[in-house]
Amino acid sequence: MEQGSLLDPEEPAIGAFQRDAHETARGAAIDLYERSGKQRGAVLKAFREAGESGLTDEEGELSTGITRFRTRRAELMTKYNQPIHKSTMRRKTTRGKPAIVWVYQEWPS
Repeated sequence: MEQGSLLDPEEPAIGAFQRDAHETARGAAIDLYERSGKQRGAVLKAFREAGESGLTDEEGELSTGITRFRTRRAELMTKYNQPIHKSTMRRKTTRGKPAIVWVYQEWPS
């Protein structure tokens, strides 16, 4: 069984925003409420399917169509305690820049 957060990453939740954020940023976080759980679920699935080869944020965005892929990955790592780790691998983005490859690794039993 996986060790993780007691929170369900696929449940809707209001996205993070800075305390002094403009009302449009707060409004956007509230507008994404219903989609956030589905997006986190899709991001988690993409990482599990990628296996040891992992994903860059850009690769994840392109494969899932989720433009806030990096945000959802960060939420999974911090708020939901999912085992997604920064690897030593780098792959080039579509602009030719090196990008961090993130890898999902199951918790040891």
